[in-house]
Amino acid sequence: LTAMFSVEKGLTDIRMIYDGTRSGLNACLFAPHFSLPVVAHTLRSLLEGYFSADLDVGEMFLNWWMGEMLRPYAGVDITHVRPLDPDEREAWEKDRTLPWERWVRNFMGMRDSPYRSLQMMIKAKFVAYGNRKDTTNPFRWETVVLNLPGDPDYDPS
Repeated sequence: LTAMFSVEKGLTDIRMIYDGTRSGLNACLFAPHFSLPVVAHTLRSLLEGYFSADLDVGEMFLNWWMGEMLRPYAGVDITHVRPLDPDEREAWEKDRTLPWERWVRNFMGMRDSPYRSLQMMIKAKFVAYGNRKDTTNPFRWETVVLNLPGDPDYDPS
């Protein structure tokens, strides 16, 4: 089972932490190396007047399904979150046959979650952008004009 605990996040919130290493799950997973940009790389590519955004990818792991073959091996012990009140506990445990829940989504703390989540985010972006040749698509384009710093014809305006 995946270890689970919380840490304080600000004054009124918590962040759930899941540890796929303690259960041995991460030792069985492969994640290809891919680099994430750091601030220095980002600043190098920005010029005055450019805009950028910060995407907290960790917040979106739970949007993506975990592979079905992996699900039986990714569970989390929930006994320590049971209600203390006996009346609430009875309702909470009514249809529960095990003291743990099975993961069905990517989670922070699983070795390949960042890679698989980014792959799915890229696929979702292509679906959202639609067919670039469709004349009713607001994201359609016919040509690409490069205006790069260092080009002799570069126009920063």
